[in-house]
Amino acid sequence: MDSTLKCRTCGAAGEWNFSKNDLGESVCNLCGTQSFQQSRNETQDDDDAFTFGARTKRIRSGGRREPKQSKLKRKRQLITLDNCLHVVQSMLHIQAQALARLVHDPELPATVQSLWFHFLRMWDVSGSRPLLNVFLDFSSAQAADSGYETDWNLHLKGTQDAKVFSKFSYRHLLGLLYLACRVRQLGVLTSDIFFWVSTGQLPFANVLAQLPPDLQASVDPVRGYFNAKTKPNTVCASVVAQHATYLHYHLDLKLPPFNSGLACVNLCQSFQFPPAVWVHHTQLMAEYYRHSTAQVMDPQHLHHPYIQCEVDFIGALVAALKMTPRWNVWQYNNVRPQYNAPQADDRRTPLNPLRPNDLHEPPPSMVVSCFPDDGTPVLRSHLPALVDLCRQSLDAKKASVKLPPALEAHVQALDRLGRDTSDISATAALNPVAAFAPHYDRGVPVPDPTTGRWPCDDVAGEVGDEEGDDQCCFYPIYQQQLRTSGLGAWHAPLEYVVDMLAKYMDVPPGVVRDAIETIDRTISTRHVF
Repeated sequence: MDSTLKCRTCGAAGEWNFSKNDLGESVCNLCGTQSFQQSRNETQDDDDAFTFGARTKRIRSGGRREPKQSKLKRKRQLITLDNCLHVVQSMLHIQAQALARLVHDPELPATVQSLWFHFLRMWDVSGSRPLLNVFLDFSSAQAADSGYETDWNLHLKGTQDAKVFSKFSYRHLLGLLYLACRVRQLGVLTSDIFFWVSTGQLPFANVLAQLPPDLQASVDPVRGYFNAKTKPNTVCASVVAQHATYLHYHLDLKLPPFNSGLACVNLCQSFQFPPAVWVHHTQLMAEYYRHSTAQVMDPQHLHHPYIQCEVDFIGALVAALKMTPRWNVWQYNNVRPQYNAPQADDRRTPLNPLRPNDLHEPPPSMVVSCFPDDGTPVLRSHLPALVDLCRQSLDAKKASVKLPPALEAHVQALDRLGRDTSDISATAALNPVAAFAPHYDRGVPVPDPTTGRWPCDDVAGEVGDEEGDDQCCFYPIYQQQLRTSGLGAWHAPLEYVVDMLAKYMDVPPGVVRDAIETIDRTISTRHVF
């Protein structure tokens, strides 16, 4: 550092020409001007003194360090229609394969595929908004922030008007599966679809998790579309019926008549009714078939929560039961009969009921089943996953709402069995706790203690004299005007049968009662009892 002082005013140089003032500044002795150079040097010396201990820069070996991922500008993922349709088509294929195994029809997936492509063509022709908007409605972020294709109008929303083709939710896939069963004439009911979904035999809640990770990541911003735990994706028989009717109308399909004969066979085998019930039902449906549902022409039918042909089916079934001798003396209990466990390839379903020879006591001809569908047992290795699913289904925000005691005890029992590892064997075995607690209980008739005879022994044609036939037949008729009066009370056997079939069909008992009155009124116009 240069310490020579020089005055800028008079040009005097040398330290002897400068002196210190009271503030310690250098002042020229000739002209009295303060030295600028000296002031700057002193300031620099002070700065050097105070910054002597500053942290030095560390140079790391191995090249330049990459910036953190959080600071990088990530490219926004694009939600394309191709990705969404690819995922939906893969999920629909998995469901079609599972349904084909349940109904024993290997040609069903091909029918589902043809209906799917027909749906895409009809949406392109008559859809009121772009199909991509259906998925973007479930986006976790704003539609413009989640990524979208250009040339799409995001402001086009769906409408509640069923006559406008603007809705396609995750539950509509079940409607496509039901329509495929109707095309194949498999006799499948909407309650069968609901039963298979609720028992896990038909994949619905976890289908997205079965796809490859890259497919899941492609629809991650619209994952809410496939979330089956949300309220818009809850399933019941009426929901399946409404979505099937909606697609039936907008796809302009002409379905074959409903195979009521096969549906009656499946139901009678599930409840193990006598053969006379199926015979009477076949005769009634051939004579008084009302709704063919080949094509939905009236838009008013879109708002009906049930399939009309299924309502006619259950009404004719109750009429067939009332035509069976001694149906009003059938007795039921909640004792479940012992049977041999079905093999892995012989899984019991409503369309593949338990074989009669698997029952030990009583004989098949004496059994009348009440609520025949069993709960699905859970493997012990699957208990932790089931407990986690139960916990995730509980809404943490509604802490004040308590679970029913039976359900809470059920979850605690599952958790206890999941923690208990003392009796786990090398092979997977069934645990005593059933998942999705059993929907129905199987019952057997009890013999009459006075006569010692089974109620199902007397079927049509087995009673010797005509007077006995007249005594054992009982066909009550309850019309609307009688039902609303004191004289129109339903007697216990008929009311029990109505409630039993209403639970099987997943409809309110009032729907079954109206169907019974309709079929009785139709029969009474031609016959006199």
